[in-house]
Amino acid sequence: MCSPILNVTKEEADLVNSKSFVYQNNSLKTAEFHKKLLCWVHTMSDRQNTRALAVNETWLKRCDYGIFFTNKKMKKSLINHYSLWDDCENNIDALNKTIRAWRFVFSKLLTKFDWYYKADDDTFMLTENLKKFLQNFDPMQPHYFGVHYKQTEENGNPYGSASGFNSGSGYILSYEAVRLLNKALDKNPYFCGDFLYEDVGLGNCLAKLNIFPAQTTYENGNHS
Repeated sequence: MCSPILNVTKEEADLVNSKSFVYQNNSLKTAEFHKKLLCWVHTMSDRQNTRALAVNETWLKRCDYGIFFTNKKMKKSLINHYSLWDDCENNIDALNKTIRAWRFVFSKLLTKFDWYYKADDDTFMLTENLKKFLQNFDPMQPHYFGVHYKQTEENGNPYGSASGFNSGSGYILSYEAVRLLNKALDKNPYFCGDFLYEDVGLGNCLAKLNIFPAQTTYENGNHS
């Protein structure tokens, strides 16, 4: 079982930051803050040459910065990635893996972003639509967007009325939401607790910070 504690040396972080930003303009390297979108993707070694390649060759390059987090170094070195959970088993402890990634993108990457999108390696996202949607919101407020679900004990959910956004379609946190999450984890690395399902666990964790799922559909029920 892997823990949520991020063990990354300064040298390892420096190496990631020294790499060219594969998906973004070089001018972003030195700017302190940008109204831009970072996308990070959860993958594992058995999917690096299939799903991860498809994501890398399609929608990920339309983000302002993209990075894969995985358990083993990728054979294709030109793909921006970091082996963040080499001590974790496949498909186990998804919440703790995710917590490590949220810690990494905020505390280890030198560049800060307005919006942070988390996806799985079987996700397909229309990046342009997401950017258009996000233009209406202030990233300095704690926003949490995605495809909403709500489960109750009546349909077998062991976590009661916990609600959040489905990780299969990905979800978005604003700069301020990521900052508040990292602040809580600085004080207590186990702040988010232990949940079988990563998306349910993160929803519960953010709720403890008074960050709740926001409306992301139009009046006709269609998603943005």
